[in-house]
Amino acid sequence: MSRLLIHTLPLAEMYPFFIHLARELERYGQQVYFLPLWPSHAEILRNNGLGGRILDWRTTALRRVRISDRFMEEALRTDTVYCKLKGARRKTFRRNAVIFARSYLPALSELARKNDISGILLWNGYPFIHRLAVKVARNLDLPTFYMENGFFPNTVQLDHAGINASNSLRQRTLEEWDRLASELNSNDPDVREFLSTLHSPPRDESDLPACRSSESGWELREVAAMATHPQTFFNIPGRSPARNSFSDWRISRRAVSESNAPDLPLPKRYVFLPFQVHDDTQIVVHSPWIKDMQQLVREVCAAVKRVDNTLDLVCKEHPMDVGRVDYSELGRLPGVSVRATGNLQEMLRNAATVITVNSTVGVEALVEEKPVITLGRAVYSVSGLADHAWDRESLANSLRRSLEERPNLELLRRRLAVLRFHDCVTGTWRQPHSQTVAEIAARIRTRLKKE
Repeated sequence: MSRLLIHTLPLAEMYPFFIHLARELERYGQQVYFLPLWPSHAEILRNNGLGGRILDWRTTALRRVRISDRFMEEALRTDTVYCKLKGARRKTFRRNAVIFARSYLPALSELARKNDISGILLWNGYPFIHRLAVKVARNLDLPTFYMENGFFPNTVQLDHAGINASNSLRQRTLEEWDRLASELNSNDPDVREFLSTLHSPPRDESDLPACRSSESGWELREVAAMATHPQTFFNIPGRSPARNSFSDWRISRRAVSESNAPDLPLPKRYVFLPFQVHDDTQIVVHSPWIKDMQQLVREVCAAVKRVDNTLDLVCKEHPMDVGRVDYSELGRLPGVSVRATGNLQEMLRNAATVITVNSTVGVEALVEEKPVITLGRAVYSVSGLADHAWDRESLANSLRRSLEERPNLELLRRRLAVLRFHDCVTGTWRQPHSQTVAEIAARIRTRLKKE
């Protein structure tokens, strides 16, 4: 019998989807355990009859292990909470993280052995506590499943190597991409429609029974405590409890007057540049060249003027950064327009070329059959889909090619179909659907049987 551990889901709202996934797996003889992040998450599981499937690492008292500085650097550099902290608070986080890891690693290893865990499922996989779970999985030679929102709207991705640029597709050769394309089931109506239109119909609304939620209302206070006092997140014995307050965790926000203003008309000819969350792992981990949006705009603006000074540059802020980061100075650069709002599809449809670090907006641009240039590591940065630029010279060359050459649309559709169907399943965790749950469960069962 296979036993899957679902490790520390970040949001209470995600539990209904994974509770249904657990029930689907158990229909086929698998057992599913949960290691919840917060007491309120454990309460959700108990309220839905899964109290016996909760694992608690604190109940396992083992001798602490040594943690190397090299491992800590690798594990922390993908944690967005750590990356946002500065100065003394960053040092405090790291110190507490080391203390936590010394206890958590042996405890999780023992739980996995004691419960005969066959695989570990992670949502995202980049937070520090997930990097510890990955280390345990590797030490015990257990398969790891990574899940995230999919590359396409209304999809979810499941992969054994990682999410986004860490996805296993990025490690494939062009010959393997072609083989995967040839193996797609052309009789599948979803595949057939996608190859024809580059669109897939979404699932209907959730057809699964509602799950009972937590009644304690803890989660908001817990998130505040995690950000303000990292030692609470790490549950370190003997540390002082956190003050449940947002007073030290306020984000300085600017007034976004343009958010209620009508959309400005688009220039006649322009390059479109979608911004990304400035401190997301897509930038922190998968962008060796571009380190922030300011550098992004200046590098792209210089390339545009070098290649064709009649082109404008239209930038769109990421919705999660609107009001959180002030980009007004970039909008004062000659030929540059920075917008907080606007119709994304219209911006893509009318662009001459789309340049991105590694955003999924690049995939949406490919669906619109637009030339795309990536500046960071992206799963779709492969011949036939997107061109990749790694410095100023290659960016100028890629931009020039994109304006002069037309993409091979047949190859584009085949490669996009691989990206759409190899690791992505139709549906989202927000609206659990029986077919989505069944497809993900089937993929997990197939992988566990191979191990």
